[in-house]
Amino acid sequence: EQIYTIGDKTVSRRGMIAAVRLDDGERSDILPHEYTHKGPKIDRLRLLNEVATSLSCIFGIYSDKDKLVENQIMPALGDPLWEISTPEGQQRFWKIDTPKLIKQFTTLMADKTILIADGHHRYETYKTYRDRLRALTGKMDGNQPFDYTMMYLCNMEEGLTICPTHRVVLDGMGVGLVDIEYRIKDLFNMHPYDNRKAFLEALRKGGKGHIGLRVGGIPRYYLLELIDPEVLERYLPGDMPMPLKRLDVVALHACILEPIFGIDAGLSAKRITFTSNAGEALELVEKEKADIAFLLNPSSVQEIMEIAQAGVRMPQKSTYFYPKIPTGLVFMALEQGG
Repeated sequence: EQIYTIGDKTVSRRGMIAAVRLDDGERSDILPHEYTHKGPKIDRLRLLNEVATSLSCIFGIYSDKDKLVENQIMPALGDPLWEISTPEGQQRFWKIDTPKLIKQFTTLMADKTILIADGHHRYETYKTYRDRLRALTGKMDGNQPFDYTMMYLCNMEEGLTICPTHRVVLDGMGVGLVDIEYRIKDLFNMHPYDNRKAFLEALRKGGKGHIGLRVGGIPRYYLLELIDPEVLERYLPGDMPMPLKRLDVVALHACILEPIFGIDAGLSAKRITFTSNAGEALELVEKEKADIAFLLNPSSVQEIMEIAQAGVRMPQKSTYFYPKIPTGLVFMALEQGG
């Protein structure tokens, strides 16, 4: 259980840490929703090859409207094994070794679809590691330690906090406010704000179809308001799946970052920095450490699940489920005798 504060609210999130069998790539009930990159996976594979141990949990989400964990398992647990405070909040941890409770949860999960909320690179790396171990050992029965990964499983009905991931353009290559305004005039209305607090509140209240903008050297904030979703569709690739077309982050990349700034997926890591903190994004521009900030509202878990079930993926760093799961809560050996 993680007890944390977001804004002026205190939230409690409960989840179960368990070993989950990796999918074999045919039909999977474990769904990704973001693209990955080769570099981070190589780094993680090197670590796995050295330690043969899962050191941190992949964050998985499932749906259980009856709230089995909250209503039946939690009341039967008694006092936590330990309780600590971290910068993210209070962490309470129980060890579950009662066969009845374990069976309750494994039975619940038998036919569930799991959405990977965080840990896409790790999940794909574990599958690569499993395939390597299968080739080395000849053990293909699917029941070896390396056939599993460690997941933190959280019910989406519990109330999840999803933060947006804002885009801060470090080098605008000379593109300024006038250029942006001219290029997006058919898609967005631009509303100016002199007050940061009022601007951020307008962005939050505006919700879907609204993007915040801060340009270096301009003493104002701007709220971009989508004029017509149907007009937007004409600017998006015709073969793009409909669930993606509805996302503000996709509109930002396809209609602003790529055509105006020349930032495609391959260049995003070099010319963009990402943050879930709106204040940090704005200050990077205001302190002249970056040229332009684009602020987004978060996607809903329903939108993310719809995209994953459609078999498509969002741009990298489109979601940030808060708080993350602390590394080192539990270790899981991935080889016999480990």
